[in-house]
Amino acid sequence: MTPSNEEYRTRMAQAQARMKEQGVDWLLLAPGSDMRYLSGLSARVSERLNLLALPQAGQPRFYAPALEAMGPRELATQGLFDLSVWQEDENPVKLVAEAVRREGGQQRLAVSDQMWSMFLLRLQAEITNVEWQSAAQVIEPLRIIKSAAEIAALAEIGAAADVVFGEIIKVRFSGRREVEIAELLGQMLRANQHEVAKFAIVASGPNGASPHHDAGERVIEPGDMVVLDFGGIGHHGYGSDISRTVFVAGDAGLAPSEEQLNVCNTVQEAQELAFRAILPGIEAQALDKVARDHITAAGYGEAFLHRLGHGIGLDGHETPYLVHGNATKIAPGMAFSDEPGIYLAGKFGVRIEDIVYCNEDGGVRCNEATRELVMVL
Repeated sequence: MTPSNEEYRTRMAQAQARMKEQGVDWLLLAPGSDMRYLSGLSARVSERLNLLALPQAGQPRFYAPALEAMGPRELATQGLFDLSVWQEDENPVKLVAEAVRREGGQQRLAVSDQMWSMFLLRLQAEITNVEWQSAAQVIEPLRIIKSAAEIAALAEIGAAADVVFGEIIKVRFSGRREVEIAELLGQMLRANQHEVAKFAIVASGPNGASPHHDAGERVIEPGDMVVLDFGGIGHHGYGSDISRTVFVAGDAGLAPSEEQLNVCNTVQEAQELAFRAILPGIEAQALDKVARDHITAAGYGEAFLHRLGHGIGLDGHETPYLVHGNATKIAPGMAFSDEPGIYLAGKFGVRIEDIVYCNEDGGVRCNEATRELVMVL
């Protein structure tokens, strides 16, 4: 479900309220997830400046190059913001700076993390004697708590990713290169509600010990463990991210080794323990510790190479991050991954990942594909 203009107006009003609390006079947002969250616009990223300027009070203004003004103009006619269209021979940064000076309030300006440095440096050259900060301090507390519609979008795209896993385990793995399986995953994602197939990690055998392995030319062999980590973006802008590990039995029907089974069971147990620990008020780092302590007790602590999880929404990775040192308290509406892993150099790796969210009673999964070790050909 796409948010209504009224929802976007509410979000911008909430941002303005936070700006007032923090003494931020202007919020300057380049194309990216912050802009889309507040306005619904997915503007082009290029050397031509697209920018949403939100004052602490009053009507926002969008700056668009003439050749890309159609989308912003439609929203402007609906009253979501005012529109300034700049021509090719104009300097849009000067136009923004003039508006800031003209409308007053230029003590503190906040810019989106996704703004190109070339635009930030030009803005700083034009608007001097002010304090600059990250817009994340304003917007992050809003984005970290998902609305019911956002949760529904994550659940919908998560279920679509589950379907893809059910399809990929029916194909032959042995004798195929990792990149072939990755290509199939991309095709399946696009055929199942994903507008964009964003990534597909296929890490076979010893490559599985690299958590962010790029699918390559290695031919998958019987006896391999294969880590699959894939996802993409739905029509609503929210993403999927799922990891499962399979065993390649091949035509001979090979069975996993005792070590492979032990590692799989340990990761599955750690993932389940962390999921059961999700409750409003628990710290993000405490969830990481639950999974990490279990893996450490099994003798694989040094092989758990990454944090337990990351937030997800309009960005594939966003707050909250489930990592030691993050005391953020989990609250209803927060959505994040639960993805412990064990990576044994020169041997294999195992990761199991679901997208989950917290409600008043605890954790709810957006993925329900089997977490058991699946045997494939």
